[in-house]
Amino acid sequence: MAISSQNGQVSARSILAAYPRLIPHPWIFLSALLIVVAFPPWGLTFLLPICIAPWFIFLRQTHSAKTAAAQGVWLSFFMTLGGYHWVAYVLQQFAHLSMPLAILGLFLFGTVCQPQFWIFGPLLVRLKLNRRVGLLTWIALGLFYTGMDWWLPKLWVDTLGHAFHQSKIWREAADLGGAWLLTFLVFAMNWVAADGFEAWKSREAGFFRRHRASLITVATLILAWGTYGYLRADFLKKYFVQPKKFRVAAIQANIGDFDKVAAEQGVRGAADKIVQTYLEMSDEALKATEKPDLIVWPETAYPSTFRTPATTGEKLRDDAVDHFVRTRQVATAFGGYDRDSKRDFNSFFLLTPRYTDPSAQDIRNEPDTQIYHKHVLLMFGETIPGMDSIEWLRNAFPQVGNFGRGPGPEVMMVMTKNPQAPLLHISPVICYEILFPWYAIEGARKGSQLIINITNDSWYGKSSEPYLHLALSTFRSLETRIPQFRATNTGITALIEPTGDIQKEGRLFEKEIIHAVVGTQAAPWTLMKAWGDWFGKTAFLLGIALLLATRLVQKLRS
Repeated sequence: MAISSQNGQVSARSILAAYPRLIPHPWIFLSALLIVVAFPPWGLTFLLPICIAPWFIFLRQTHSAKTAAAQGVWLSFFMTLGGYHWVAYVLQQFAHLSMPLAILGLFLFGTVCQPQFWIFGPLLVRLKLNRRVGLLTWIALGLFYTGMDWWLPKLWVDTLGHAFHQSKIWREAADLGGAWLLTFLVFAMNWVAADGFEAWKSREAGFFRRHRASLITVATLILAWGTYGYLRADFLKKYFVQPKKFRVAAIQANIGDFDKVAAEQGVRGAADKIVQTYLEMSDEALKATEKPDLIVWPETAYPSTFRTPATTGEKLRDDAVDHFVRTRQVATAFGGYDRDSKRDFNSFFLLTPRYTDPSAQDIRNEPDTQIYHKHVLLMFGETIPGMDSIEWLRNAFPQVGNFGRGPGPEVMMVMTKNPQAPLLHISPVICYEILFPWYAIEGARKGSQLIINITNDSWYGKSSEPYLHLALSTFRSLETRIPQFRATNTGITALIEPTGDIQKEGRLFEKEIIHAVVGTQAAPWTLMKAWGDWFGKTAFLLGIALLLATRLVQKLRS
């Protein structure tokens, strides 16, 4: 194709016409922008009903599957630049790459971060469904898109529905089908919004008559969605009215990068300083008017293995923590490392003071210890496939941990001297694991009354990542209706109510003690607890079946 020019200069429009696959289309850029600002920290949720409509409008204008795929890559790329820009900072800090290489890594990650865009678009064009389609067909497309979004591997397991985490009415449906049910509703609204825009632009007569079925369906979905949300929110408000009884305190010591402290004081001195800081802040927490029943330190707050000391210094640190729990008579949970004969584990330790009679305070020497090992490991951060058997991988990525994997979701018992809450069942979740619905659901099925999520987001700096991580975490309480207490190294520490409300929210990169109280009543029934993470799988299979049926009908008609 020839490129027209004027006065020797090539116009942007001519380049776009000549190379539609290489240059991002304005509709694609607009969709990426709307998606990014709908998510934290901006949180412009009201844009969700139109956020991917520009993408749909573009797909309806193209006849080339290759162009649709290329523009899908651009959509993934721009969404990543806006929402995951902190990946470059992580690569520089954690992988020790130079900033140019880190930025290159971000660009490469951007092309695959949201694979649903560059898979769904070409499929739409190839099946010739990018034109006006009937009601059943666009429902099938919405189910397929949602199911594919659930099925495809994503590092952060995110979906459009997560942006509703602050919407008190619209988020409530998450206990029926999780964030992916909300994504399907977003798809439906955007598809009809694209229809409306095209009708307005072409001055189409009889729009409401032509699209009556679609409009009625979307209106019905929105009405049912809003009604359920309103009634569910009202029910939960009445359900959780009993006085809250169990008191917890999180220690956010604002200690992020151990290497920085180690460089200043030497490894042993840095480790001693870190533990001493947590002990001092824990003592400060015990001075509160209402003494906490459980003190929580964040992920890897304890800077070495616990109860498997390799040096005298490590043994002294272990003894200091044991002494604190024994003498203060308060249950204490913290993140640290455990070790067996083969490898280390990223672990959660719960130490409970031993006493036979709370009034007599008959204290034994060593606290009772429960240990949980992280099961879902962060790829390229805590593990790399094949690292055990491939030596060059270990040599190429020495900074990546090669941790062992724990057995899976567990429930621990916290015994206290609080007569109103002498025993509480908690489910420990470490950082990345909180992104997976099935993990919290399994804990709920085992009787958990409180999710304790310990996290380290210090690697991401002062970026939007901690806000995104908190937003995604909120859905575990929405799906199970179990409160969640989140303790982080540098923020954001918070209490997430079973209603999805975020309380006691701490600040980023501030030294803080966060006190909270949680109820001990049983959580109400939810469909997610009964059926598990069902909607994404069902949508995927049903969407494929309906699309195949649609294709078959097309062939029979032709």
